[in-house]
Amino acid sequence: MKTNKQSEKIGIVGGGMLGLSLAYYLAKNGRTVVVVEKNSELGGLAAGFKVGGANLERYYHHWFKSDVHVQELLKELDIYDKLHWYESKVGIFSQGKLYDFSTALSLLSFPKLNILERLRAGIVSFLLQKFRNYHKFENISALDWCRKYYGEKVTAIIWEPLLKGKFGSYFDQVSMSWLWARIFDRSSSRPSALGPEYLGYPDGGFQILIDTLVKKCRQLGVKFLTNVEIKKYRYLPAGKHRLEFIQQGQNKKFDFNKLIATVPAPIFINIFKPQGKFLRSLKKINYLGAICMVLVLKHKFMPYYWLNIVDPKLPFLAVIEHTNYIAANKYQGKHILYVAKYLAVDHTQFTMSDKKLYNLYYQKLAKINPHFKSSWVEEKNLFRTAFAQHIVNKGYQVPAYETDKEGLYFANFCQVYPHDRGTNYAVAQAQDLTRLIINE
Repeated sequence: MKTNKQSEKIGIVGGGMLGLSLAYYLAKNGRTVVVVEKNSELGGLAAGFKVGGANLERYYHHWFKSDVHVQELLKELDIYDKLHWYESKVGIFSQGKLYDFSTALSLLSFPKLNILERLRAGIVSFLLQKFRNYHKFENISALDWCRKYYGEKVTAIIWEPLLKGKFGSYFDQVSMSWLWARIFDRSSSRPSALGPEYLGYPDGGFQILIDTLVKKCRQLGVKFLTNVEIKKYRYLPAGKHRLEFIQQGQNKKFDFNKLIATVPAPIFINIFKPQGKFLRSLKKINYLGAICMVLVLKHKFMPYYWLNIVDPKLPFLAVIEHTNYIAANKYQGKHILYVAKYLAVDHTQFTMSDKKLYNLYYQKLAKINPHFKSSWVEEKNLFRTAFAQHIVNKGYQVPAYETDKEGLYFANFCQVYPHDRGTNYAVAQAQDLTRLIINE
């Protein structure tokens, strides 16, 4: 018997930005929605905690001017006035020294390159920002492309260390389409080719978006189940989807007409047991985990918001001083520093004790700022996640939303292509999936 679309009960596994946005759009279109989340809080990697009485993300976040999907959502939720654009100062740490990389003019004074190499790097970057057809980059690695067009020296000093820091052993497999998208998206936040970058951040942090979205979802009748441990999935003969789970020590089960799992591919495989072609497509996706250390300091650490690390002697990829971007007075004058690294989950840093990791990072932070001491640290937090970044290799194949079971959908940031994962593209995916589901 066919189900009336307006009476469809739709389940969403995962309460991150993708799951919350999807719940909102589906509920707005009259569907009955239940969100199932393993953690106690909603919002995923964009969720925050309190520092100096204000919300701060566990993992650094900002928006580009090209992030139009999340800006549409902010307007719809009537919180667009909370969004402001702040100048971003960018630096690079190379061979033991700090260099400014905030504008194109900064590149022209970078002493590690001669004038011809600087001009070449600037021209290539400018042309990349204007180029639209990323399909031409899909079957060439970013490393090979950079060596050919930026030149061997520029690649060896800048791009190769960045690719190694971001992707580890996969560094030479990453498609140029991915790097093009990163450069293209960032360029949207520069009013002029020679000017500084402006990035978006809302008053109240990203938590205000999460809280407003959850509130609106509840008004639309969305039910949220948190602290859930899924034990079993069953595809029923009538075409329904059953989840069996434990919540607060109680065994529960829900049947849905449709079910969307917003989880990484390995978790989807483990729970939903896909078969055939769809299973093979998911097994091709490789992920890296991430470590993000958040330090609350007594003193300012550096002159930049974002510092790219291209020195292989340092064990992290980027150092982000949030309060060089958002004023420290919003956090009662505290200085906030993120120290971040992408890595495989079997990497020694990922399995290292918190104490050892803090000590390692403190020692290496002193290489950037020799005045830094552990006594500067007033508060510290350490976050690890196993699935933070997918590998966009040459000839990358995007998995489908539809799975091998009718009414069961797979949705994850690995389907964002060629752009990188983030809250904007989570909203974009939610919009796409909503159109797909309500138009069936």
